[in-house]
Amino acid sequence: MPTLHVDLQEGFTGHEVVVKVDGEERFRGEVRSKLALAIAAHLHFDVGDGPHTIEISIPDRGIEESLEVSDAHHVGIGLGDAGLRVRTGQKPFGYG
Repeated sequence: MPTLHVDLQEGFTGHEVVVKVDGEERFRGEVRSKLALAIAAHLHFDVGDGPHTIEISIPDRGIEESLEVSDAHHVGIGLGDAGLRVRTGQKPFGYG
């Protein structure tokens, strides 16, 4: 079974984050980025083949975004003043 990797990266300062994959809530928790590593959380979800929809919300900031990923099984999500920044790739992101 394929694994979808979602990294919550820089900019999270104790925010509650909700992540849904294909409409199912798969993570809810408060996250805080580690400044030296620019990472808040590594999330791993078993998924089936094919394209997937990832929904991320940060309720206290009023942010809700949705994105489609097909063959990119590594997704990096950062939080900035202008909202979410999303990167996708085939390989893990380097940290530290």
